[in-house]
Amino acid sequence: MRQAIMAAALAVALAPAAGFCQQTANMTAGQGQDTAAPAWLQRTHFGLDSGKDQKPRYYFETVQPLYQDDDMKNTVFIQPRLNKSNANASYGTYNLGFGIRRLMLDNNMLLGLNSFWDARTNHEHYRMGFGAEAFYKLIEFRANSYIAMSPTRQVSQDSTYEYYEKAVSGFDLEAGLPVPYMNWVSLYGGMYWFDYQKSDNKTGWTARMQVSPLKFLTANAVAYDDNKGSASYRIDTYVSIPFDFHGFAIGKDSVKAGISDEAWPGQFDHSSKVLDRVERQYDIEVEKWAVNKATRATIEIRRGN
Repeated sequence: MRQAIMAAALAVALAPAAGFCQQTANMTAGQGQDTAAPAWLQRTHFGLDSGKDQKPRYYFETVQPLYQDDDMKNTVFIQPRLNKSNANASYGTYNLGFGIRRLMLDNNMLLGLNSFWDARTNHEHYRMGFGAEAFYKLIEFRANSYIAMSPTRQVSQDSTYEYYEKAVSGFDLEAGLPVPYMNWVSLYGGMYWFDYQKSDNKTGWTARMQVSPLKFLTANAVAYDDNKGSASYRIDTYVSIPFDFHGFAIGKDSVKAGISDEAWPGQFDHSSKVLDRVERQYDIEVEKWAVNKATRATIEIRRGN
């Protein structure tokens, strides 16, 4: 059932492809016409996310408009995402999001709201999520909330213990801005909190550096620490498809890396971000604990255990 829902969502998200088929044929048939990959394909990402306390996971995601004004002031979009792991065949996370974004103040400001349904096949955890975004000139701000909906799961047992998991509710906040003279690099700081039931609530901080040296390549280096384990890190890298219809192509226009003559542009235009992916925690936060069969004492299973 879950796979059927995601398949339907992907069909809706990629529906613009049908409309581009004739356009593509016309483009390739002509001489000297633009043969760049269509916009819907450039908004489709293939990524790899791995880290110190996390096995490598690969994912597919796409952001596609459901409605957009001619002047792009108002945008409604859909964002499905599939996340799998080679290290654990039973692991899979499915996310389906919808959002609205509005440009204001001569495109100096971008405001957005979004909602997501998150589901994980491993032990069948699921939740709802709601988020808000505010970009004003240099500053970016994000807030995400997560509402756990799945029940407690007994995932295994041995001769001494029963092992349990439960999706938990919480929120995270993040703010950041681009690096002066190197606006293709941005720095962010944030915090997160989750409502644990069997032990102290989880609280921590994050530091993120986003690097986009090419239009089709983005890497996020994330450091984080909380009261459930030692400081850790992860790297999330994703690419879109950089080709034209005559073959693979990387030109001068694809390169974003470099040193600018001014720290930041005099005029800010956030119109290029109206169909960016939503930055949030896509994996479901899960509390884990063990119960001694003889004494019924509860033992917390912390991050890294």
